[in-house]
Amino acid sequence: MLLVLDNCEHVVEAAARLVVEVLRGSRRVQILATSREPLSVAGERMHRLPVLETPPASIPLSRNEALGFSAVQLFVQHVSATMSDFELRDADAMTAGEICRKVDGIPLAIEFLAARTDVFGLRRLAACVDDGLLLLPNGNRAALARHQTFSSVAGLELSVAQP
Repeated sequence: MLLVLDNCEHVVEAAARLVVEVLRGSRRVQILATSREPLSVAGERMHRLPVLETPPASIPLSRNEALGFSAVQLFVQHVSATMSDFELRDADAMTAGEICRKVDGIPLAIEFLAARTDVFGLRRLAACVDDGLLLLPNGNRAALARHQTFSSVAGLELSVAQP
């Protein structure tokens, strides 16, 4: 059996106690926990995930070249999920790469931006990123402190984010 505990950093002590109790009850259980900090339990093995690879700013890219970077691949995959007719064109490859680079290849930021592409288009979205704004689908006042950078402006969810 595999038990997945996602985003444990805000409940790291409780998650660690749960892991110990589950493993005490059954050694046939494997646990995968995601967190920004270790649980620090016996037998824990950590695997740090790097940010996604982004294209350099100075080199003009074709569509195919841009898709050679994992950040652009993720961006295009998520835009395509919201816009079934979306296809990255050569003319937009640099813009997509710029969007990914401006958020330092951070997957969550890329996914949030991709979800807004249908509303704003690539060029306007890139301009918002240039201004330090991430367009996010929802803000939540009851969210954890690290998620409370969201504020509503003219019906849009905007965030000045520091990754």
